Amino acid sequence: VTLFAMDQRVDHGKIIAQTTVSIANDDTYATLSKKLADASADVVLETAPRYYAGEIQARLQDESQATYTKKYTAEDGLVDSAGFAEALSGTNPEKARIMWRMVRALNPEPGVWTMVAVSATGGQRAVKRHRRMKILAADFVDGKLVVRKIQFEGGKPRDWV
Repeated sequence: VTLFAMDQRVDHGKIIAQTTVSIANDDTYATLSKKLADASADVVLETAPRYYAGEIQARLQDESQATYTKKYTAEDGLVDSAGFAEALSGTNPEKARIMWRMVRALNPEPGVWTMVAVSATGGQRAVKRHRRMKILAADFVDGKLVVRKIQFEGGKPRDWV
């Protein structure tokens, strides 16, 4: 977490104070956001009075250490159905680990989702159609993705059975 004096450029200015926050293996977007918010409040409350009293001098940022990201979209959360099956079965532990991290990072929005075939009755016969399924919560156990909570498009969140 960095407190800095803004200048004319985006995310740019002299650093007033910094602190670090540990990211746990089970952190999600929500838990990490809370940790960062709490740490940010602490930094502002501890540092701002001293900065305005002239007790702290801001220092230049090291531009070579700057990192940038993009805004994530729904497409970033798409997992192809074959990859989803591999993650569930454990035939691709790396894919399972990546999906587990995606679920933790991209929920609630844009979310992680895949298309699954579901059976529906259409008159006298069963019809297979594909529905969008959002993966709301999952674990990574023994090289497999263990889905805990899902939500079909237009439906309510529910436990994975």
